[in-house]
Amino acid sequence: LGAPEYGLIAQALGKIPKPTSLYCSHLGDEGAAALAPTFASMSSLTRLDLSSNSLSAGAGSALGKALEGLPNLRELCLGVLEPPCATREELDSCYDRRNTAAQGPGLLEALAGHANLARVDLSGHRLGAGGLERLAAATQTLPITDLDL
Repeated sequence: LGAPEYGLIAQALGKIPKPTSLYCSHLGDEGAAALAPTFASMSSLTRLDLSSNSLSAGAGSALGKALEGLPNLRELCLGVLEPPCATREELDSCYDRRNTAAQGPGLLEALAGHANLARVDLSGHRLGAGGLERLAAATQTLPITDLDL
């Protein structure tokens, strides 16, 4: 998909009166960045599932800004499903190139403003020590009961 198609998707999503749950997969960086402003305008969302997108740090930063417009968010899913029958080397190679959304500035820090956030799925992301420290700092006062790393 390209910019025209993401524009049509954004337009269609904007017509949903008060969505509470949204699942979008296989958007890629371009799609996630293009749709982030639309996600931000859906203030009634309680669940945003962007699993299986393999997003980069740049797309993660755009999503971080979008999260600021979601005060009712209770569940954020950014996990990446491992492809079946993949070898460890193939998975390591894939993880080295993708799944870095949480490493960019803004995404983890944006979690701090969500007093209702109970579930966060970052499975498949390589946070590293710095990312884990930022995650801990951002979520220390949140009522998270389910955290997938």
